[in-house]
Amino acid sequence: MSDAGITVLACPNPRREIEVIAAEARRLLDEDPTLHAHEIAVWVAGDSERYLAQAPSAFEAVGVPCHLVDAPIDDRGRIAEAVLALLELPTSGMARRDLLRVMTHPAVLAAHPHVDAADWVRWTERLGIAHGANSAAHKDTYLEEHPGHFHWDQGIRRLAVGAFMVGERGDRGPARIANLEVAPEEVRPDQQASAATYALLVRSLCEDAAWLGRFEAPLARWAEILAGLVDVYLAPRDTDSTRDLERVRAMLAGLAHLDLDGRAVGFREAREHAARQLESARANRGEPLAAGVMVGPIGAMRAVPVRISFVVGLDEGAFPAGDQPSPLDLRRTSRPGDVSPRDRDRAAFLEVLLGAREALYLSYVAVEAKSGQALSPSPVVLELADALAPYLGAASSREALARITVPQALHRFGAGAPAIVPAIERERWGCAVRDAVRAHLRASGQPIPDEDGLFALLSHPAQAELRAALAIVEAPGRAPATATTRSLTIANLRSFIEYPIQAWATAVLGLDELPDDEAIERSDEPFHLDKPDRARLLREVFASQLQGSGAPIAEAYDAAVADAQLRGQFPVGVFAEAARTNDLAMLESWRAGIGLITAGSTKRYGFGRASSPGADLIPALSLELSGGRILRITGQTELLVVRGTEITSIVTLMKELASKSNYHLRGAFDHLMLAAAGITPTRFVHKLIDREGTVCEIEHEPWTVADARGYLTGLATELLDHAHGYVLPFEASVKVLAGGKPSVKVSDRANHLGFGPIERQDGLDLPPDAAAIVRRRLQPLVERMRGNEHGFEVGK
Repeated sequence: MSDAGITVLACPNPRREIEVIAAEARRLLDEDPTLHAHEIAVWVAGDSERYLAQAPSAFEAVGVPCHLVDAPIDDRGRIAEAVLALLELPTSGMARRDLLRVMTHPAVLAAHPHVDAADWVRWTERLGIAHGANSAAHKDTYLEEHPGHFHWDQGIRRLAVGAFMVGERGDRGPARIANLEVAPEEVRPDQQASAATYALLVRSLCEDAAWLGRFEAPLARWAEILAGLVDVYLAPRDTDSTRDLERVRAMLAGLAHLDLDGRAVGFREAREHAARQLESARANRGEPLAAGVMVGPIGAMRAVPVRISFVVGLDEGAFPAGDQPSPLDLRRTSRPGDVSPRDRDRAAFLEVLLGAREALYLSYVAVEAKSGQALSPSPVVLELADALAPYLGAASSREALARITVPQALHRFGAGAPAIVPAIERERWGCAVRDAVRAHLRASGQPIPDEDGLFALLSHPAQAELRAALAIVEAPGRAPATATTRSLTIANLRSFIEYPIQAWATAVLGLDELPDDEAIERSDEPFHLDKPDRARLLREVFASQLQGSGAPIAEAYDAAVADAQLRGQFPVGVFAEAARTNDLAMLESWRAGIGLITAGSTKRYGFGRASSPGADLIPALSLELSGGRILRITGQTELLVVRGTEITSIVTLMKELASKSNYHLRGAFDHLMLAAAGITPTRFVHKLIDREGTVCEIEHEPWTVADARGYLTGLATELLDHAHGYVLPFEASVKVLAGGKPSVKVSDRANHLGFGPIERQDGLDLPPDAAAIVRRRLQPLVERMRGNEHGFEVGK
């Protein structure tokens, strides 16, 4: 606290602002037994909702009660948000995002604790649901000729049938319901309760939305209906949301007071009345002056006198408001008595200043979030510093501001931040230990280990006291080794050579390529297939035609497309016709490129599992890693042509064949996996066939079983046991293999990151040991490729 009784807190971000204020409030309460929490107020200038959302958790962390004054009613339970989403359905197109926004809302899920919202999102994606409650919603569109596609009704039917029909899709075929073919979507027994709730909720929402959209009644009747809608679909999760739910229900019931003439109105008008009340509704948490620190916008109760006042959000440009006139104000000149937004804010700040009896704290964000550039506080803070300068003995307002300003650390455990609660002190001590260990290792010329390596260092008997202080009950290095089993796919290992960071993010970090938010927002039927999906479909068609009876390839294509269309995963109508022409041309080119083959000579091997029907299943490849771990490698090979003891792997491309293509790795991994499994042909060849039918044939030097298993063990160990937060695309690896130096352009994201969950290259660079990495991972595969048609070069 400065001598003037006014302190300015320069904080690094809004979250730290509210944390610093909560910590200071706790310190003041601890130091002064006569001070009570209700004698402290926190007034929010500028964007109040940003701070009001974070205030409860910040004050709870330091053990100080608080309540929010004039806060949005949906700041915690989000009840009003759920009601507004419900009211949007009757006038919406019942798109995927419209229903899932309601169904996955916490206020709706609270009534169904047995369900997993992620399952609902995945089912909606797999069921091919895009928009429309039923086929009637597609009337007068091209989808009218395809009544069993892309709407919610067909999805629910597929889910219901899938609960009873199990087994291979190819064997059971589609079911026929009301002259429509339905592809069952199989549901596990433990998911059937959730699937039933999903189906019931979809049916109920669709029917209620349709009825509401055509119903007309006086507002008094609408008040009853909308309040009943809340009772049916929403449920509270805690005491706060229970209070909000009752408040929302009371507001909707209050629509009856707007019914002045008993006139029947439609849903749209009733919804506008309800939405206007909900969007402007405010709520208090607790009782003012009785239930803890008051937190609220500066415009609410600002004249209430308190012993300690905090004003948060005094950023430059955010407070006070500007004098820019509203475009809706048609007056050319102001009239006497008009108060501008700027004058209103300045008056509110003056009232807070006059209402503070003992101390006033002013806080603002002092650092620009992206550039780190220093920011100035609000003009009212600068004016206050100028007024205080004579009393502080400061030569200028700048010096006065510096005297009353206290810069704050970036983190609550940072240097100089008060350790108000024991948890903060422990965090600070833990960071100090970490920094000391790193400093010691740097001074000794040792590398900084990752988390597992740090645990290994702490497992030394000499560190027993430190382990106890850090609450490490049993250091990993001293724990008895237990055999653990985990799985990787062939694609994971191959991708690790092509784009290491994507393989690491997918296989080790468990990141998904398609976030739930993206799946929820996808509300259009497919007009074309993405490249990976199209490649997968065409390769399956090609394989099934070669493995089948020799029927025309168009028949195999049409059968596969019909199945995909039933599952909502392929375009219909004119879009399907356009795709068919291009796809058949590519399939014919592939067929011509493979040449004559003997009937029944094609096959696939599936290690542990296979996505292609008709694959020969063999056990997953088991490898023993360090620490007693067991690795199971699963997946399937490319299409193989077997001629006696010779095997040819057929790799089809949807683009033109290029030198040094990463598709050579597909054939190389087929050879590697077969050898590791003990399948050692006398001659192994892989063929690349591009979209024009151009062929590149590569013969391989044989692997021994031991060498193949050793290579796979080393590759998997490197993927699983080390961090790979760097960029090393396949093209760069090829350049390093030839003896060159790799380079990465930030603008060329597609080539450097590849396909996967990592979408931004920020902070990623080439690894310093790129040459050693390439020698371990890529070189053993390339050295077994005979000839030079592949284009790879191995430097000295």
